[in-house]
Amino acid sequence: MAEEAPLSYQKFKETVRFGEDISGPRYNNFYLHFVTEGAGIVYRRKNYFVRFQQEQAAMEAYLTRAISEAISEKSVERRQALEPFESEMHEAYIVMRGYGVRDEELFA
Repeated sequence: MAEEAPLSYQKFKETVRFGEDISGPRYNNFYLHFVTEGAGIVYRRKNYFVRFQQEQAAMEAYLTRAISEAISEKSVERRQALEPFESEMHEAYIVMRGYGVRDEELFA
């Protein structure tokens, strides 16, 4: 079976349903790669992310700082806090897909 192509920017950020009462951006938990505490620790230890950190240090540092700050603002809904960074997250997604990582793992 052929490998699926990475998602376009529009598909990456489009709103989808995850359950009867839950919807959100298709990228779901991808942003957790750029969170240094809680569940983010698990994502940041994955081999493909360690490679991303080494090869894309400036992009990783920027997204980690920006996303961590944005989601720490409790008065802002998570999706709204992440919207300004969706383009850069998509760029990071494209790089990680280039490592052979599937969407299911990146978005879990």
